Amino acid sequence: CSDFRNHISRVLGHRFLVAAPSKDTMLALSEVTNDVVERLGTAIVGEYRFATRPLTTDVFHFSSSGVKIAGHFSEVDG
Repeated sequence: CSDFRNHISRVLGHRFLVAAPSKDTMLALSEVTNDVVERLGTAIVGEYRFATRPLTTDVFHFSSSGVKIAGHFSEVDG
C-alpha cells in the first residue's frame, strides 16, 4: 500500500481519494469536495454493478497518516 501511495502522491499530492469499483477499474482524484464525490457515485455504482469482477463501492482517503474510508455508495445510490 505504501508503494502505491508513494507513486500516486507524486502526481496528485499527499492527500487523494481512490475508488476501485472493480478489479479492472480504479479512479484516483486529488482532494475534491463532497459534491464531486457524490456525483461520481452513479459511475462508481454502475461500474460495480455491471463488472465481471466487482470489488467495492467504498471511496478511500489516502494521506500521510494512512488510509481510511471516506465514503461508501450503496447500489440504491446509483
